[in-house]
Amino acid sequence: MTRGGVALACLVVACGSPPPHAARLPPTRADAIAQPPSTLAAADRAALAQVVALPDGAVARTAAGNLMRYDSALVRTAERRGAYAALAVDGADLFAAQTDGGLVALDPATLAPTPLGAAAPGRPVWLAALPAALVVAVDLGHDGAYDLVVLSRASGAETGRLVVPTTGNPKHHPGTWFLDRAHGAVWFGADGGEWGGALGRVDLATGAAGVTPGALGGVYGLVRGPDNRLWVHGGTAHLGHLESFISAVSDDGATVTELWSTHDGRRGTLAAAEPLRAVSAIIPRADVLVVLAGEDVFGATPDLARWTHLAHLPATARGGRPDATSSYPAVASVAASADGRVIFFATRGDGLFALRAGGLVRVD
Repeated sequence: MTRGGVALACLVVACGSPPPHAARLPPTRADAIAQPPSTLAAADRAALAQVVALPDGAVARTAAGNLMRYDSALVRTAERRGAYAALAVDGADLFAAQTDGGLVALDPATLAPTPLGAAAPGRPVWLAALPAALVVAVDLGHDGAYDLVVLSRASGAETGRLVVPTTGNPKHHPGTWFLDRAHGAVWFGADGGEWGGALGRVDLATGAAGVTPGALGGVYGLVRGPDNRLWVHGGTAHLGHLESFISAVSDDGATVTELWSTHDGRRGTLAAAEPLRAVSAIIPRADVLVVLAGEDVFGATPDLARWTHLAHLPATARGGRPDATSSYPAVASVAASADGRVIFFATRGDGLFALRAGGLVRVD
């Protein structure tokens, strides 16, 4: 296990009395990294939509579509203005989808773009990179319809266009996507607030697609768990009701098994350090899981039996939809370095944070 993983694992198994519930803890102190002058407005740098980790740092994408590059010391070394809608990393290779459907390869150091092809028609909302192909999820702009477009990394030519199935519920628009490399499939999840959630799968080789049966809470993300099963996580926030869950889903999407939750039957038995708000990200490590719920970062043992509160991000949650969701997490995106020493949190209005062995820092 890495040194960073050791530090986090030590926090999880630390002896002593548990802290008061995380919802009542004050924001964790986050010293700021000194940054050079920027060509981007402060408000633009603060309103982030995505962060991806590179072998020697990270790249953040602002909600306005601009990019910022950070080195391993978390210092901003490059900026690129543009209209970028999604980023993807494959090893040291960096790619982006533009709002007009264009796809580019980005120089990992300078962020200079090289055109590859186009995924039009449709508005790109997610991008993933395979060794020989790029996969783009595009919003077709009508009736909750989405396609998955597959393009060759070598030529940029479109090699496939697959239909993402709908659930029949107009509240269920895909909001999270996951590339299952091992099985050649793309998963999507939806959060409909009080209307529940949905989970579906598209096979990239055959185009076969389906929606997982049964009721789910709002789906915030998917990850390959420490038991090598696919985990789905999320929850619900509506009219003061808070609920979160982590479940395992079979690789074919046919069955879902609850692993941990805060549903009403467990509310009186929750440990002090367990999260209440929807689980929006899980970073698996050898002996510890780093879990984000709301603005709180937790450590959990791989069996989800023991929890420790690690940090409370000094960031502000955003208002939700009056018909379904009371609020959305302040964090828009999470990424971890390959060695596990640094976890990046891109917030919707408070900039970029990083959690490392020395504690939480405000990057920009």
